[in-house]
Amino acid sequence: MLFEDPEDMATHAQIFETLRSAALTPDQSLSFIRRAMKEIPESEREKE
Repeated sequence: MLFEDPEDMATHAQIFETLRSAALTPDQSLSFIRRAMKEIPESEREKE
């Protein structure tokens, strides 16, 4: 999808900035994933 209208572009830029500012940092993301993985019951974990 291509946005050419300045008003549309401004709206989507604001949405993107809101999402970007709410996102976790890479280190925070890794910590979050590790904590979440610890909460998976052993019986639900994939066996290799």
